[in-house]
Amino acid sequence: MPKRSPEEVIQSIVDSSPVEDDSIDDDIQSVLSMTPEERRRELEAAGVDMRELRAKAAAWRGAPAPPAEAPPKRAPARVIQLRPWLRSALPLAAAAAVVGLVAVRWLQPVQEYPVGRGRPSAAELRGKAVEDCNAQRWRKCLDELDGADRDDPQGGLAPTYQSLRARADAALRDAAAE
Repeated sequence: MPKRSPEEVIQSIVDSSPVEDDSIDDDIQSVLSMTPEERRRELEAAGVDMRELRAKAAAWRGAPAPPAEAPPKRAPARVIQLRPWLRSALPLAAAAAVVGLVAVRWLQPVQEYPVGRGRPSAAELRGKAVEDCNAQRWRKCLDELDGADRDDPQGGLAPTYQSLRARADAALRDAAAE
């Protein structure tokens, strides 16, 4: 049996024209198995004006008629819904992580010396500074004197270390002037 158009199906129902009962049931089942989009496309392909049909349906229901030119429907934006406890926990967790990282980095001791040796005392640093100044390694001499002064500022006031510092400063100035 050839497939009938939607208009023919509707007309046969309205007219109650003699048609085979099985064919009407088949037509109803085929229409019910379609998605709304497939039904709309089939009606438009058959020449049905959907705006006019909607206006008639609205008038029949007693509702105001839809606008003449309805804007095309867009797919809704995909929104990620978070549980309420998670919405409040995420910023707190991020803030705690940042504070933790800053605290770990700030509180972590700076390792200036090879592992296992420990940090030399101010007296050891001043002894190395004397050796480096005598070998004319001026920058290293000053660095060691500075390191010793950080640990023992009073020891750096001794005339021996003051003269070493003055000699190294003068040598570095002369080297920079050349």
